[in-house]
Amino acid sequence: LSSTQAAQVLLVEIGPGQGELLSLLREARPAWTFVAVEPRVEFRESLTELGFPAVDSIAQLPSIAVQFSVPQRFEEIIFVLDNVLEHICNPVGALREVAGLGQRISARTRILIEVPNEQGLRRRARIQDFLRGTPKPPTFAGHVNLFEEPSLRQVAAQASMRKVEVVRHPIREADQVRYTMRVEHLPGLVH
Repeated sequence: LSSTQAAQVLLVEIGPGQGELLSLLREARPAWTFVAVEPRVEFRESLTELGFPAVDSIAQLPSIAVQFSVPQRFEEIIFVLDNVLEHICNPVGALREVAGLGQRISARTRILIEVPNEQGLRRRARIQDFLRGTPKPPTFAGHVNLFEEPSLRQVAAQASMRKVEVVRHPIREADQVRYTMRVEHLPGLVH
Protein backbone atom coordinates (compact mmCIF):
# COMPACT_ATOMS: atom_id res chain seq x y z
CA LEU A 1 0.00 0.00 0.00
CA SER A 2 2.92 2.33 0.59
CA SER A 3 3.61 2.46 -3.17
CA THR A 4 0.25 4.09 -3.90
CA GLN A 5 0.77 7.63 -5.22
CA ALA A 6 -2.82 8.39 -6.26
CA ALA A 7 -4.68 11.19 -4.49
CA GLN A 8 -8.16 9.65 -4.85
CA VAL A 9 -8.01 6.11 -3.50
CA LEU A 10 -10.90 3.83 -2.62
CA LEU A 11 -9.97 0.90 -0.42
CA VAL A 12 -12.61 -1.83 -0.20
CA GLU A 13 -12.07 -4.57 2.33
CA ILE A 14 -14.07 -7.70 1.62
CA GLY A 15 -14.88 -9.64 4.77
CA PRO A 16 -13.46 -7.17 7.31
CA GLY A 17 -15.25 -8.67 10.30
CA GLN A 18 -15.32 -5.99 12.97
CA GLY A 19 -13.07 -3.63 11.02
CA GLU A 20 -9.76 -3.92 12.83
CA LEU A 21 -7.66 -3.74 9.66
CA LEU A 22 -9.84 -1.01 8.13
CA SER A 23 -9.39 1.07 11.29
CA LEU A 24 -5.61 0.69 11.17
CA LEU A 25 -5.52 1.57 7.47
CA ARG A 26 -7.72 4.63 8.01
CA GLU A 27 -5.28 5.83 10.67
CA ALA A 28 -2.37 5.38 8.24
CA ARG A 29 -4.16 6.89 5.20
CA PRO A 30 -6.81 9.36 6.43
CA ALA A 31 -7.28 10.95 2.97
CA TRP A 32 -8.43 7.67 1.41
CA THR A 33 -12.04 6.51 1.19
CA PHE A 34 -12.80 3.22 2.93
CA VAL A 35 -15.72 0.87 2.30
CA ALA A 36 -16.54 -2.57 3.70
CA VAL A 37 -18.22 -5.56 2.08
CA GLU A 38 -19.36 -7.73 4.96
CA PRO A 39 -22.09 -10.40 4.70
CA ARG A 40 -22.72 -10.67 8.47
CA VAL A 41 -25.29 -8.11 9.59
CA GLU A 42 -23.87 -7.76 13.13
CA PHE A 43 -20.45 -6.89 11.71
CA ARG A 44 -21.96 -4.43 9.20
CA GLU A 45 -23.65 -2.64 12.09
CA SER A 46 -20.33 -2.42 13.97
CA LEU A 47 -18.57 -1.16 10.85
CA THR A 48 -21.21 1.52 10.34
CA GLU A 49 -20.79 2.61 13.97
CA LEU A 50 -17.04 2.95 13.27
CA GLY A 51 -17.88 5.22 10.34
CA PHE A 52 -17.33 2.80 7.48
CA PRO A 53 -19.92 2.53 4.73
CA ALA A 54 -20.80 -1.17 4.67
CA VAL A 55 -22.75 -3.33 2.22
CA ASP A 56 -23.43 -7.05 2.26
CA SER A 57 -22.19 -7.98 -1.22
CA ILE A 58 -19.84 -6.93 -3.99
CA ALA A 59 -22.87 -6.42 -6.23
CA GLN A 60 -24.02 -3.58 -3.96
CA LEU A 61 -20.79 -1.58 -4.28
CA PRO A 62 -21.96 0.54 -7.27
CA SER A 63 -24.91 1.79 -5.20
CA ILE A 64 -22.64 2.86 -2.35
CA ALA A 65 -21.88 6.17 -4.09
CA VAL A 66 -25.48 7.24 -3.64
CA GLN A 67 -26.02 5.66 -0.21
CA PHE A 68 -22.92 7.06 1.47
CA SER A 69 -21.87 10.08 -0.67
CA VAL A 70 -18.79 8.25 -1.92
CA PRO A 71 -17.27 9.63 -5.15
CA GLN A 72 -18.16 7.58 -8.21
CA ARG A 73 -14.68 7.60 -9.80
CA PHE A 74 -11.25 7.07 -8.24
CA GLU A 75 -7.69 7.19 -9.53
CA GLU A 76 -7.10 3.86 -7.84
CA ILE A 77 -9.19 1.23 -6.14
CA ILE A 78 -7.64 -1.32 -3.82
CA PHE A 79 -9.56 -4.42 -2.80
CA VAL A 80 -8.30 -6.24 0.29
CA LEU A 81 -9.19 -9.86 1.00
CA ASP A 82 -7.40 -10.56 4.27
CA ASN A 83 -7.85 -14.24 5.08
CA VAL A 84 -11.12 -14.37 3.12
CA LEU A 85 -10.41 -16.17 -0.17
CA GLU A 86 -9.97 -19.54 1.56
CA HIS A 87 -13.59 -19.26 2.79
CA ILE A 88 -15.08 -18.64 -0.68
CA CYS A 89 -16.40 -21.66 -2.60
CA ASN A 90 -15.69 -20.11 -6.02
CA PRO A 91 -12.53 -18.02 -5.63
CA VAL A 92 -12.05 -17.61 -9.40
CA GLY A 93 -15.56 -16.22 -9.84
CA ALA A 94 -15.19 -13.94 -6.83
CA LEU A 95 -11.90 -12.49 -8.11
CA ARG A 96 -13.38 -11.99 -11.59
CA GLU A 97 -16.31 -10.11 -10.07
CA VAL A 98 -14.03 -7.91 -7.96
CA ALA A 99 -11.67 -7.17 -10.85
CA GLY A 100 -14.55 -6.36 -13.21
CA LEU A 101 -16.09 -3.94 -10.76
CA GLY A 102 -12.71 -2.31 -10.15
CA GLN A 103 -12.18 -1.75 -13.87
CA ARG A 104 -15.56 -0.05 -14.17
CA ILE A 105 -14.91 2.50 -11.41
CA SER A 106 -11.17 3.13 -11.47
CA ALA A 107 -8.28 3.68 -13.84
CA ARG A 108 -6.12 1.38 -11.72
CA THR A 109 -7.28 -1.61 -9.69
CA ARG A 110 -5.24 -3.69 -7.29
CA ILE A 111 -6.41 -6.73 -5.37
CA LEU A 112 -4.41 -7.61 -2.27
CA ILE A 113 -5.00 -11.14 -1.05
CA GLU A 114 -3.70 -12.76 2.08
CA VAL A 115 -4.29 -16.46 2.56
CA PRO A 116 -2.76 -18.97 4.92
CA ASN A 117 0.19 -20.65 3.22
CA GLU A 118 -0.73 -24.33 3.41
CA GLN A 119 2.63 -25.60 2.10
CA GLY A 120 4.19 -27.96 4.65
CA LEU A 121 1.18 -27.39 6.88
CA ARG A 122 1.63 -30.24 9.36
CA ARG A 123 5.35 -29.62 9.89
CA ARG A 124 4.87 -25.86 10.23
CA ALA A 125 1.97 -26.32 12.66
CA ARG A 126 4.14 -28.31 15.08
CA ILE A 127 6.95 -25.71 14.90
CA GLN A 128 4.58 -22.79 15.36
CA ASP A 129 2.81 -24.50 18.27
CA PHE A 130 6.22 -24.77 19.92
CA LEU A 131 7.08 -21.12 19.22
CA ARG A 132 3.65 -19.93 20.38
CA GLY A 133 3.72 -22.08 23.46
CA THR A 134 0.18 -23.30 22.84
CA PRO A 135 -1.29 -25.69 20.27
CA LYS A 136 -3.90 -24.66 17.72
CA PRO A 137 -5.51 -26.52 14.82
CA PRO A 138 -3.30 -26.24 11.72
CA THR A 139 -6.09 -24.66 9.68
CA PHE A 140 -9.47 -23.12 10.44
CA ALA A 141 -12.49 -25.39 10.09
CA GLY A 142 -14.27 -22.88 7.80
CA HIS A 143 -11.63 -23.08 5.08
CA VAL A 144 -13.11 -24.53 1.90
CA ASN A 145 -9.94 -23.89 -0.14
CA LEU A 146 -6.34 -24.36 0.88
CA PHE A 147 -3.66 -22.46 -1.04
CA GLU A 148 -0.01 -22.88 -1.74
CA GLU A 149 1.80 -20.49 -4.05
CA PRO A 150 1.14 -22.52 -7.24
CA SER A 151 -2.58 -22.91 -6.52
CA LEU A 152 -2.96 -19.21 -5.65
CA ARG A 153 -1.21 -18.28 -8.91
CA GLN A 154 -3.50 -20.67 -10.82
CA VAL A 155 -6.64 -19.09 -9.32
CA ALA A 156 -5.31 -15.61 -10.20
CA ALA A 157 -4.56 -16.70 -13.78
CA GLN A 158 -8.02 -18.28 -14.19
CA ALA A 159 -9.53 -15.01 -12.94
CA SER A 160 -7.57 -13.19 -15.69
CA MET A 161 -5.48 -11.20 -13.25
CA ARG A 162 -2.61 -9.79 -15.31
CA LYS A 163 0.13 -9.01 -12.82
CA VAL A 164 0.52 -11.31 -9.84
CA GLU A 165 3.09 -10.90 -7.10
CA VAL A 166 3.29 -13.43 -4.30
CA VAL A 167 4.99 -12.40 -1.07
CA ARG A 168 5.61 -15.09 1.52
CA HIS A 169 5.52 -14.52 5.26
CA PRO A 170 6.05 -17.96 6.82
CA ILE A 171 5.84 -16.75 10.43
CA ARG A 172 4.13 -13.48 11.19
CA GLU A 173 5.44 -11.01 13.72
CA ALA A 174 3.18 -10.37 16.69
CA ASP A 175 2.51 -6.77 15.64
CA GLN A 176 1.09 -7.97 12.31
CA VAL A 177 -1.68 -9.97 13.96
CA ARG A 178 -2.24 -8.22 17.29
CA TYR A 179 -5.34 -6.48 15.91
CA THR A 180 -7.04 -9.82 15.22
CA MET A 181 -6.27 -11.25 18.63
CA ARG A 182 -7.51 -8.22 20.63
CA VAL A 183 -4.79 -8.55 23.26
CA GLU A 184 -2.22 -6.03 24.43
CA HIS A 185 0.85 -8.26 24.43
CA LEU A 186 1.76 -11.24 22.26
CA PRO A 187 4.95 -13.26 22.20
CA GLY A 188 7.38 -12.38 19.40
CA LEU A 189 6.40 -15.13 16.96
CA VAL A 190 2.87 -16.27 16.20
CA HIS A 191 0.97 -17.69 13.25
